[in-house]
Amino acid sequence: MAIIETRKQGDIWVVDVTGKLMGGPDTKELDENLYKILDDGCKAVIDMGSCEWITASGLGILIHHSKIFRERGGALKLVNPSGLTLGIISTTRLDELFIGHGSIEDAIKSF
Repeated sequence: MAIIETRKQGDIWVVDVTGKLMGGPDTKELDENLYKILDDGCKAVIDMGSCEWITASGLGILIHHSKIFRERGGALKLVNPSGLTLGIISTTRLDELFIGHGSIEDAIKSF
């Protein structure tokens, strides 16, 4: 199970994903939070540093929202994917889709 928390830093949303993003209620919560962010600026950083695992459902949500954010002139950026999550993102070549940053501050500055 994952814990999804959102907060705003200036005009950028930060989404913290903690635990295992396994699908079902976890991906639904992430999806709903990202739709709310779309209504408020289309700029978000997703901190994956505490995300232990992500399934195809979670990856699908990230891909879907990355496209929508770009279409609306914004961006969705990933920060700190590590361990198995980094492996999954790299293996699926999604690291080429998402602009990755080593820290939340670096990602926010890049907007």
